[in-house]
Amino acid sequence: MFFKKIKFNEYFLILSFGLFVFLTQFYSIGVEVINWDESDFILMGSSFYNGNLPYVEVWDLKPPLHFFYLGTVFKLFSPSLLTARLAGDFLIFIT
Repeated sequence: MFFKKIKFNEYFLILSFGLFVFLTQFYSIGVEVINWDESDFILMGSSFYNGNLPYVEVWDLKPPLHFFYLGTVFKLFSPSLLTARLAGDFLIFIT
């Protein structure tokens, strides 16, 4: 069988790791000072959210996958700094 049943202790491990990531990243959620790299991701993601193609209206030297991800998160939720930071925290958890 390719997929195995997840046991309770594996759920606990995943949940505790997710809580650890959230708590270690939580200090920066309320900070209004935006780091230069984060602002590039937010600007490119919001440009994609507004219907523009990457590298047409706004230019950045980074690959576009994170911009697509952030633009999609902005479409599903609202475009805000809190949404962008929680989306980044989710990527840290997945990694």
